[in-house]
Amino acid sequence: MAACSVPECATHKIPDAVFVRPRQARLLQRGPARIVTLTLREMEVIVTRLCSSTSKAEFETLRKKNFPDYIHLSYILANTFSLPEGTTVRQAVIQQSIRNVERVIESLGTPLMGPEVTGEAIFSIATLGRAYKLVNLIHARGDVQSGQKEKDKELGVNFSSFAIWAQLHLDCLRFIVTHKILSGREIQEEILGGMRASVMAYSFARQGLELRTVREPILTDIILDEEDRELLNESLIDCESSILYDEP
Repeated sequence: MAACSVPECATHKIPDAVFVRPRQARLLQRGPARIVTLTLREMEVIVTRLCSSTSKAEFETLRKKNFPDYIHLSYILANTFSLPEGTTVRQAVIQQSIRNVERVIESLGTPLMGPEVTGEAIFSIATLGRAYKLVNLIHARGDVQSGQKEKDKELGVNFSSFAIWAQLHLDCLRFIVTHKILSGREIQEEILGGMRASVMAYSFARQGLELRTVREPILTDIILDEEDRELLNESLIDCESSILYDEP
């Protein structure tokens, strides 16, 4: 895994990423809910800029310029859901938000982009949802042993890096389908490629969970189903080929 290129945000100190939409922010108390709503508005400004691109080169330039701001706004969201008011609803908010945007992209994206492209997008969204479910299990199991803390920190940073990168592109796709923007094929492929960072986010979350798993000497309390194995295989292929994220 160490050979993989990761988005620039991996060099930052990043808390857990979250994925939330304005409607789910209402589950928070008034103060934190307002912070989340204002933060999402600023993120929408960034997404609007990116989706105004008329070429892949312009999209890449705008993404590189605006991604640091998107990271800092992600900080704010994650920190808000680390408050006592947010921790109890955190996982419910994430899963509701993912299900809602999945339905939007499936219903509006199919006539706009076709079933094949939409199906690929839905796969990435579902994978992101599964990754966040693993994060919830990680929090439930608590801290790792002292000798594994550095590795656990590295996995946490990598998870957040890929999750935020995937969410930026998911936000772009959501904006495109809801505003019925006929973006060029190259931009569309760039967005779908960015969304596939969810596979790597899942892989890092799985590794974080395994650090909290007793081995005797093999894995005993985590059973990988067929879909889990497919996701892990895909993440290994992505990693070994090092084709993801040559930039920003």
